[in-house]
Amino acid sequence: MQRSCDEKLLHYNQNNPKSMMNLVLFKSAIKHVLRIIRIVSTPLGHALLIGMGGSGRNSLATLSCYIVKFAIVQIDPKNWVEELQVLMLWIIWETYDPL
Repeated sequence: MQRSCDEKLLHYNQNNPKSMMNLVLFKSAIKHVLRIIRIVSTPLGHALLIGMGGSGRNSLATLSCYIVKFAIVQIDPKNWVEELQVLMLWIIWETYDPL
């Protein structure tokens, strides 16, 4: 599992040079990545990640979503209504099936 996560992290860094993540994936971090993957992969899965600033919540969530090929969207608290409307329209457009 360690090697697989390290390879995915390396692949992420090669494909996203502007947002490279210099992470050390120790056993506990890998467990968190696997939990996040399991949660977001379930239908209607969602989670609230709580922790101290700089603890890696955002990085582990980003890596987890990259592994399962999910898009990450961050909503600005100042314009959340407008951004949520755009996001909902995007979701409808991406999942629309006329048949």
